[in-house]
Amino acid sequence: MSSTPRTGTSSLPTPRTTAGRPRTRPSHQWRTHSSALRSPSSAFPASRSAAARGRTSPGSCDGAFPGVLVRDLLHHVTDRRQAAAEAVRVLAPGGTLVVLEPNGRNPLVALQARLVPAEAELRRFTPESVLAALAGLPLAPPRVEMAQGLPLRRLVLHYRFGWPALGRSRAGAALLARLEDFGSRLLPRGRWSYTVVRSKHL
Repeated sequence: MSSTPRTGTSSLPTPRTTAGRPRTRPSHQWRTHSSALRSPSSAFPASRSAAARGRTSPGSCDGAFPGVLVRDLLHHVTDRRQAAAEAVRVLAPGGTLVVLEPNGRNPLVALQARLVPAEAELRRFTPESVLAALAGLPLAPPRVEMAQGLPLRRLVLHYRFGWPALGRSRAGAALLARLEDFGSRLLPRGRWSYTVVRSKHL
């Protein structure tokens, strides 16, 4: 059996829709192109990439990966439970699952949810939402951490309504980092911007 690390994606539920249209465009969220797989392979030559389109994930992917990362996904899908179950299905026994999701209790995350229609669900998304999606799956008791207290860069550098050029300035980036650090000290940890859940496949 090869010990070569692998990365990949599995089948995903249909994204939430607004007025009958997908909130995210299939061109960059759901379609798989061969060119998209060349990037991780070139960055990590020892890795092996795998992908599946829609609900056609092959059964041979069962237990195929030693680690699975689910980031910024659950709040975009209609069936969070199905998405979480797919992540666990392709995870090898003893493998590590890591889920990162924004916390709607954070003031800046909540503000972004109001400014960006595709992120509206974030206002109702909390650490409990992540745990509910994982409940009952064959996982060890999850460990929950909170990260990134005050994500100023999430808004200030946003490509739609922010000032991305500020992030390319050393002085600007340093100022934002100091402000984020100061804000994180004032904000209770339960209101930090990211929920990080780690668990092991039983």
